[in-house]
Amino acid sequence: MAPVTEILRYTPKEGLADSDHQGTLLEASKTLLQQPGCKGVHSSPALDKDNQTQYVFIEWDSIDSHIAFTKKDVFRPFFEKFNAVFEGSLNTYHASLSPEHPPVLHNAEGKGGAKTSVVELLHAYFPGGDGFTADQMASTAKNVQEFLGQLPGNAKGHTGEVALGVEAHMKYRETEHFQKVVPLIRGLEGLKGMEMVHVSTKTW
Repeated sequence: MAPVTEILRYTPKEGLADSDHQGTLLEASKTLLQQPGCKGVHSSPALDKDNQTQYVFIEWDSIDSHIAFTKKDVFRPFFEKFNAVFEGSLNTYHASLSPEHPPVLHNAEGKGGAKTSVVELLHAYFPGGDGFTADQMASTAKNVQEFLGQLPGNAKGHTGEVALGVEAHMKYRETEHFQKVVPLIRGLEGLKGMEMVHVSTKTW
C-alpha cells in the first residue's frame, strides 16, 4: 500500500506545563519510531493568533502499519498517556500526500532546493460519498495546482500546504495578485468550507 501521513489535531489541557507536554510528545515519539513502518514524527503548535491547536504528523509506510500498531499491547498505555495532555476528543485522519512525506512538513529541503520553516496547512471540505464525484475531484486537483503554481516565493507541494513566512503570507493575501488568483480555490465546485493554519514543525 502507499505511504500515508497520519495527522493529529488537539487542544492541550488548560494549565498543562509546556515541559510536561513536550515530555509526553518525546515519549510518544520514541514509542512510535520503534514501530515497523513508522518513518518519522513531527509536531507543531498553530502559529496563528488565538489558535491553541497542536498538530502531530506521523509518517507511515502504509495505513496497514498504523493499524497493526493499534492492535499491539503497547498501544493502550501509549494512547492513555497521550490522552492525558489534550482536552476533549482527538481529531485524527490519514492523508496520502504527493510527494510522499513532503519535506516542507519537517522543515527540510524540498524539490528545487526550496527550504522553509513555516508551512500554511489548508483544509478544504467537500461532501462525502456520492456528493463529490471523481470528475469534481479531478477538477479540484487541477485548480489547486494552478493556484499553487501562481503563488510567488513558496515551496509548493500537491498536498494543500504552501511554504511562506507567516507575516509574508498574511501581507500577500492583501495584494491584488492574491485577489486575482484566490477564486481558483474559493470557487471550487462542491466546496463546503476552508480552514487555514500556519505550522513550523519539530522533528522527534
